[in-house]
Amino acid sequence: MSNGTRTPSRNSIPNSIPFFNSLAHARTALAHSNLGDRQAAVRSLGHAQEALAKASLDEPPPSWVAFYGPAELTAVNAIGCSVLGMATRPLVSSC
Repeated sequence: MSNGTRTPSRNSIPNSIPFFNSLAHARTALAHSNLGDRQAAVRSLGHAQEALAKASLDEPPPSWVAFYGPAELTAVNAIGCSVLGMATRPLVSSC
């Protein structure tokens, strides 16, 4: 019988894990770019960079996100620039 509380499973991803937060912010930045919202895209990319900087990259991520890391974040930055018509300037210069 359930008492209304949820017990996290082994495969759940808490919001406190920076690696996954970074991935979520990077994908959100692409969505903002597609909507033409440069300011929101820049903000999301900044959050993605900050979170990835806090992430421990010593252990390999799960296979379903093995593609994500600094290089993918740089690619997201480039794609966002292209979508927004800013091919000569990155959204976030420190990518």
